[in-house]
Amino acid sequence: TGEPKPGEINTVGYRCMKSTKDDGPEAEKYTIKMNGCHSCPIHCYSDLRVEKSSANGGYETTGNTCVPNFPFKYMIKILGDHTPVEDNTEESLVWNQVMGSVVDDLGLWCNYAQLYRDIAHCYATGVFERVLPPEEYAEIPWEKFDNNDPSLMPQLLTKIAQNDSELAYIGHGTYVWTERWNDMDWNNTAASCMISPRGWPVHHSQECFGQVGMLYNVMFNRDDMIHSAVNLQGCGLPIELKKAIGAEIFGDESAVDPDKNYTPMNEYKANFAWWSIATDVLHDSLTLCNWVWPMAMSPTASRDYRGDLDLEAKFMTAVTGEDYTTEDLYKAGSKIMTLQRANTARGMTDAAGNMGTNDFRTIHDVYTEWPFTKDPDIEVFTEGTDKMDKDDIQTGLTMLYECFGWDPELGCPTAECLDYYDMPDVKEDLAARGLLPDA
Repeated sequence: TGEPKPGEINTVGYRCMKSTKDDGPEAEKYTIKMNGCHSCPIHCYSDLRVEKSSANGGYETTGNTCVPNFPFKYMIKILGDHTPVEDNTEESLVWNQVMGSVVDDLGLWCNYAQLYRDIAHCYATGVFERVLPPEEYAEIPWEKFDNNDPSLMPQLLTKIAQNDSELAYIGHGTYVWTERWNDMDWNNTAASCMISPRGWPVHHSQECFGQVGMLYNVMFNRDDMIHSAVNLQGCGLPIELKKAIGAEIFGDESAVDPDKNYTPMNEYKANFAWWSIATDVLHDSLTLCNWVWPMAMSPTASRDYRGDLDLEAKFMTAVTGEDYTTEDLYKAGSKIMTLQRANTARGMTDAAGNMGTNDFRTIHDVYTEWPFTKDPDIEVFTEGTDKMDKDDIQTGLTMLYECFGWDPELGCPTAECLDYYDMPDVKEDLAARGLLPDA
């Protein structure tokens, strides 16, 4: 492909070549082009034309990025002996394109592949056969998994999307069906990828700079959808350069660890986690892609691979005619997250089921067990594992709360921080509800 230069919109996507990255070498012969959002400088979409996808109930031409490109990858290991298909083969590519195009057409949310993992688990372990009415179980030709027949998925996904059957409960999310079908242990297995017992899977969690990803994965009320940190992780720079950039942004190079070689929590990792959250919600508000922004790095050697973190403020100033600094925007991002935290406190129930609680540490910011029990033969904070330590994560939560100015024990907004963020109405409301801490 030659050199895909930054700024050449038609070729820059070859830098990541999402089709072969997601579907393996077989995808090259089906790739039409790299695509992307209007004016995007990266172009991370991959457009493919796969005739066998259409022949199996999907669409011949497909275009997407991330999970819809490779859903079967999430299922193969869980299905085990129930599928003869291996990952990164032409067979898996066809399954992927059938599933990705059909689920998009149905408007069915896969919850970052959680739906696919849940389907594979419930079939392979016999949950479906146990809980579905016999006539409903018989409607689905499950043997197609074993026979490498991806035409199963349009029928199965459509049945789920119709939402008029027992099977459809799997589309309501893992939190719902595991309780309904008495399979709560699934949440605590690494294969499930459920990070929160309150119902969402990992999205660049502890495998992304250890505690940094682990912490921001439970700050929201669903899958966190943050890419600020993973952009630095996957940019391709050597770890020495990543550490140097981390020191410039977060205060010390110890904010950035090599993959699967993590060190204990420190304040610089807390800065990294805070920055990831603040920039994410900021980009949501500015309608900027958090896969591309913030511009912490550059692919250009002449810039010493450094980006420009002030670009958001420069554009905001140019568009509005008002002066903005990066610090102004980061404070706005922290304010947005604090408002979300306040709204959550009003609607969150305590252990007794009463509406309204500010005890985020023990009720909201909680984890399933597998992040702390995986890799039982490898010690935490040694090379080769992304297993985390419970006490260390609690230390991290305290540090992260302090970055936002929240109560360091409860993790909720305080009167002082609401004054800092200029939210007197929120302060008055939380006080009236008894949801401000005494401190």
